Amino acid sequence: MKKSILLAIFILFQISILFSQSVGFSYFIPRNGYFSNPIAPLNFSIPINAGNYLQISPGLGMMSIGGLSLVDLPDSYSTKLPIVGPFQTAELNILVALSLPINKIKVSVQGGTFMYYGFNQKFMTGNFDRSIVETQNFQAVFSNVNFKKNGFGGGYICGGKLTYRLSKRLSVFTGLNYYSGKQKYPISGNYTAYTSADTKVSGNFKFDNSRIDYTGFMILFGVVNQ
Repeated sequence: MKKSILLAIFILFQISILFSQSVGFSYFIPRNGYFSNPIAPLNFSIPINAGNYLQISPGLGMMSIGGLSLVDLPDSYSTKLPIVGPFQTAELNILVALSLPINKIKVSVQGGTFMYYGFNQKFMTGNFDRSIVETQNFQAVFSNVNFKKNGFGGGYICGGKLTYRLSKRLSVFTGLNYYSGKQKYPISGNYTAYTSADTKVSGNFKFDNSRIDYTGFMILFGVVNQ
């Protein structure tokens, strides 16, 4: 475990020197979703300093999401269960940070916006059926769902970062950002439900305004070569 951590730090150090930018790891803890162990939890950014207190950082990141919930559903279908996942995202973001340098430490408050594209998005039919069972008091549900497999989403970011200067050019950082975003994800289909052992009902649904809830906390840490 220690060797893996040292190897990761060494790789980040080499990449930061090569590209002269910020390189780090990020982990997303979604609201009403599954925390994932990302396949490629890397993020890159190019910090642009405007004086000692202001910084603008355009960035790029990739993340593997375990599962996210759907929002903007009717109350009879609303659920906190993860419905979409797993899938991967490619993210573009831009953050503006106000910083306060204190000796070797820099405390930053930051905010901005992000946009992502979701790849290989899968629908968790089992969790969707469970949500219908729970909200409509059925004993069992079997559904057929049509959905959009991938698409663009986005929203805003706010948070903070703590940076420690190791040398004139090299620093390490850790941070916590709050993401609030959505992705349009219309679904439609039908279901067969059982209210008792011998009573069966059926229904149809079409939700054009349902959205993936890309909301949660992003934990970050990495190195900066300035």
